[in-house]
Amino acid sequence: MLYVWLLCALEPQVATSVTGKSIETRPKTAHDLRKSIENLYCFNNRAQIQYNRTALRTTTKRSSKMIDYLRKMKGYADNLATVGDFVIESELVSCTLSGLDI
Repeated sequence: MLYVWLLCALEPQVATSVTGKSIETRPKTAHDLRKSIENLYCFNNRAQIQYNRTALRTTTKRSSKMIDYLRKMKGYADNLATVGDFVIESELVSCTLSGLDI
C-alpha cells in the first residue's frame, strides 16, 4: 500500500526514472522505491554541488555590473545551501573578491 502511494505521489517523469523500463530493475518494495528515489536525487545533488562550487570559484566580474556579479555569486551560494552544501561567509567573500578585476 505504501509502495503504491509513493509511486502515485511522484511526477510521471520521476516515476519513469525511478521504476525503470524493465520488470527486473523495477523496485519491488516501498523500501526499494525509496532507495531508488534517494539515489536519483543524490546523483543530481552531487552534480549541482560540483557545478555551483566550480562556478563560485571561477566566476569573474569582467564587464558586468557589480550588483549583477554579487547577485550571481550569492545565487551560487544559495543553490549550494538548497542541496545541503552550505558556504560559509568567509568563503563566499573570498571567492567574490578573487573574481574582481583588480
